[in-house]
Amino acid sequence: MRGIDTLVYLAVIAGIVYAVFFYGKDENPTLRPEPIVEVEPEIPPDLGSEIYVPLADEAVNSTGTAYAVADGVWVTARHVVNGCDQVGLILRETQGVLVTSKTEAENADVAVLRVDLDRTPVPVRFADAGLKTGQLAFHVGYPQGAPGEAASKLMGSETMVQRGRYLGRERVLAWAEASRTAGLQGSLAGISGGPAFLDDGAVIGPTVAEAPRRGRIYTAAPENVESTLVAAGAAAAADATVAPGPFSLENYGDEARLLRHDLRVAKVMCVVNR
Repeated sequence: MRGIDTLVYLAVIAGIVYAVFFYGKDENPTLRPEPIVEVEPEIPPDLGSEIYVPLADEAVNSTGTAYAVADGVWVTARHVVNGCDQVGLILRETQGVLVTSKTEAENADVAVLRVDLDRTPVPVRFADAGLKTGQLAFHVGYPQGAPGEAASKLMGSETMVQRGRYLGRERVLAWAEASRTAGLQGSLAGISGGPAFLDDGAVIGPTVAEAPRRGRIYTAAPENVESTLVAAGAAAAADATVAPGPFSLENYGDEARLLRHDLRVAKVMCVVNR
């Protein structure tokens, strides 16, 4: 009965989420072409700057994104699941599954979720050595609660400082937004925790923040993803070898749609009981 009750509970919650975030919004992988400024390749620099990200004092009902990295193991952003009374993954409109446990990084915006749901994992890259300035990344997830994706080019690394219900200070990779798929306007909120794919189909880290006025997107540093997986006892996630893609500016909308359809990338639901 407990399992049935859980399914009913999730169906109700997922139905609410669907009504709020999905109704009337169709996934459209057609690209809106925008020019990419060519940058001479070089090792991405430390930009020596800080970005301040405020956090609410208390968590609220919200959604984010997660991606599968091993059997039953998913990665998302810490701020997506911190302070939640229940966390679940939305599978299909009114279907969901509860997260059985979560491991939050102590000083990084990364969290590892344990879920009774096995999906083909995406390959994870645990170092940014060898990345070049101007290299493309493709951010996949559920911005504003609906399917969407953006492309960006690597600028370097910065320090992200989070203040609110917890304090955090960490190195992040900074990317200049280059394009979006058609129909996606405004904030990328909700894509947090979603994977940032390199063109070879490997994930460099979860998307954790944006600075709209600066036109920047930030991803967690890969070493922080690795250390959080180790803390969660899931270091073997790096062995995933079935890569999507390759990604390009011409196909990343279609590749993102397939990842969501195959539930390798899923919407995260945070429920707060108050």
